[in-house]
Amino acid sequence: MTQCQKCGGRADAFLCRDCGQALVRDLDMIPWLATRLGESALKLTALSPTMSGPRRKVTEDEEQSPVPFNSWAHGLYDELRTVCMRWVRDLCDANGVPFWPIDAVPHNFIGPLPRRGIRRLPAAGYVVTTQDLSRWLSKNYLSIMNSEDAGMCANEIHATISRALTVINPRVPPAYRGPCPTVTGKGPRDEPLTCGIPLYAPHTNDTDPDSPIVDRITCPKCKEDHDTRVLEQQLLNDVGKYLMPASQVFQVMRELGEPIAKSTFYSWTSSRRLQPRGWEHKGRIVGYWIHRNDPPMFSIDDVRRLRRTSDKPKVGSRR
Repeated sequence: MTQCQKCGGRADAFLCRDCGQALVRDLDMIPWLATRLGESALKLTALSPTMSGPRRKVTEDEEQSPVPFNSWAHGLYDELRTVCMRWVRDLCDANGVPFWPIDAVPHNFIGPLPRRGIRRLPAAGYVVTTQDLSRWLSKNYLSIMNSEDAGMCANEIHATISRALTVINPRVPPAYRGPCPTVTGKGPRDEPLTCGIPLYAPHTNDTDPDSPIVDRITCPKCKEDHDTRVLEQQLLNDVGKYLMPASQVFQVMRELGEPIAKSTFYSWTSSRRLQPRGWEHKGRIVGYWIHRNDPPMFSIDDVRRLRRTSDKPKVGSRR
């Protein structure tokens, strides 16, 4: 009886039964995942690369390419293929067995499989794909479990799959619920001092933007428990008092869980349904326009009111 290299539990091999089954599930997911990443690399799916990875500059190749291209998804596809190929090679070298794609063996083939390694197979007219590599690993998972590097293999494959899934299913950012209102003391003028740490409420399903916000959250600093609905109402009461430029309006509305499209916002302003409540001039807000570079300031209450009325069906309209 040995110790599982992944979870530390008791095992008959270098991986326990549960971790071995988890490895098989990961390997069985790779063919589907590789296909989705290929689609994502050509932007055939609705992705948001900035949510799942760091901001980056668009390369010259992407600007000149006639096909829309997502290098973030393409990089993860290459990483997934590289990981599979490396472990196939390691197992073939360690066990002295050749690699032959499962789907590439002709039905009428008789005799031993040739030792061709991982390369193009001209006899069968077959090019090895990432799907072939993962299926071969899945068929030979017992060899992985009995390998001294079984834990490293399982962890690396799982980590690569997890990174790829964040591209296909980007995580929904938590909703801002204002500063922590917990009173922590008194100031020099006997005024109450609050904790003030920004509070964020996650969705019940972090991959579904339409899922509800959790009911309660705990402040990471003062550890006080809060009702998210109370925090939201307080935030709405406070934020409606301020005037802000359009760029901040988009951000605040998104954090409030009431996002609006820029096209909708500017349609309201062009039709004068939404009008500025002031202009920012030399660091202060004035009630009249002075210079052409002064940004207009809008009220969140006005934007939210327009959003609510725009969502209501018109009389006599069909849904």
